[in-house]
Amino acid sequence: MSSGTVVSVGSTPALFGTLARDAGYSYAGFERYSKYRSLPNIPSPTALALFGHDEDLANADAITKLLKDRVVLLLFAPSAEISQALKDAAKTVIDLPLIELDEGVPIIAYKMAELDLVHLILGFSIVNGDPSYTRDADTTATTEATDTNNSDSVTRDDSKDSTVTLKDKLEYAIRLISSSVQEASDESANASVRASASNLTPPSDTSFVSSSSFSNRATFRCARTPWSDEGNYWQDLPQSRWQLFDLNWTVYLSSYATNATPVPNSGFSSSGGVVYTIATYSGSFVRSTSSSPRWFGPWGNEGTSEVEYYFIDQLGLTVEDTSGLLTCYRQLPSGGSQSGTNYTYTFDFSQTFNLFKNSGKTPFQWTASYSDSYVREKFMESPVQQNLHTFDVAISYKDYYASDRYNGGLSNESWWNHGVFDWSNGDYKVVKVLPRDNIPIHGLDMWSSTVGKANLKFYSYFEAVGFKSNTAWGWGHFTQALTSSRPTYSVPLDLTFGG
Repeated sequence: MSSGTVVSVGSTPALFGTLARDAGYSYAGFERYSKYRSLPNIPSPTALALFGHDEDLANADAITKLLKDRVVLLLFAPSAEISQALKDAAKTVIDLPLIELDEGVPIIAYKMAELDLVHLILGFSIVNGDPSYTRDADTTATTEATDTNNSDSVTRDDSKDSTVTLKDKLEYAIRLISSSVQEASDESANASVRASASNLTPPSDTSFVSSSSFSNRATFRCARTPWSDEGNYWQDLPQSRWQLFDLNWTVYLSSYATNATPVPNSGFSSSGGVVYTIATYSGSFVRSTSSSPRWFGPWGNEGTSEVEYYFIDQLGLTVEDTSGLLTCYRQLPSGGSQSGTNYTYTFDFSQTFNLFKNSGKTPFQWTASYSDSYVREKFMESPVQQNLHTFDVAISYKDYYASDRYNGGLSNESWWNHGVFDWSNGDYKVVKVLPRDNIPIHGLDMWSSTVGKANLKFYSYFEAVGFKSNTAWGWGHFTQALTSSRPTYSVPLDLTFGG
């Protein structure tokens, strides 16, 4: 249970207060912020949720004071004035008034400890896993699955998914309060962001630069299975058996106007001016703490069961500039090294920029740098620049089998003997121990552009795979996967630097 006080302002759904209390918070709701402020001797709340518009909060000074007081802000359906006030308070190039939010999904903001930096959660998605394919002894699939040999991702706007309710979204938003409080106060919570802030942020008196920190959040729900002791057909699982996975894709974004001053009518591009935008990534894709554990059937455990679902064997992350303004410049790491089932990735980024102080009157040189080194055990990372505007990375399992579905992986002729089953005992073919569901996120992308407005779209997807041997329940082998839809986060950028 959480603790602290949540205050709401505006046209708050009654359900919000109920859910906040259920989560352990003290709760109070007010029509206007001024009514809350008029109370005597009020302490700062843990979180303030604004629904819609409030005149007293529609300025950067009011937002800045709340953030400095360590209040977590949740802005539901904020007005353009409120979004602009947060943009000004956060000093970000993210064009917050253009962010589109589904009902019940807020922008969340909090100030990070010991940093002059406001972290933003730009909404979130709740996504259901969709049947992707089932392989059985007769190479057949249920009518609800896609083509067994050549399935593709099911793309769906999760905000239009009728199974995702307003209660689901408000509960998720309230859960994010406690994690935001922790990250705001714990200096080790976002170590990568802090490293980026130290090495990618020029001196505070530099002109025409900006640094932003934000997260893309999602929860993926696996609530169906193609087999059980009742039969080999798709079934809805009881909620106690739902498997939940959380994505926290954190981005530290730095933008620099270099070589020339980006003031109006200054001929920025013709004077050799270039805007560089760098994104560093951290976070993870993990099995949720509120999830049912991986299921091993009614008569086995990990490493001794003939059945197992679900194992996340593939995570994909894509960043695309849909405006055409940003051109891909560099992607790191570009590759790695292998030792057995360990894949090591190391990169050291460094670039010197021609920057300005005193509104462009004083040029100087400054070097941005960032390094990272990490090991993926039994997972391989494949970075790809798809085109001039799109970076992509796939993180795929590579041990008993290669998780590339369509190029010799689970969909080849040996799908039933892919190495996951232990065939040493003829009476029982058990599923071998598979890695825990915890995929860290790393990397750096860099773009070049002129001044202007851009739009970065962040896509993510996963595949959850399950296995059943032919000694379970008397049926043949099954290899089955759920493919997520691709939640999309549009992040509009204002790279005019006030021009």
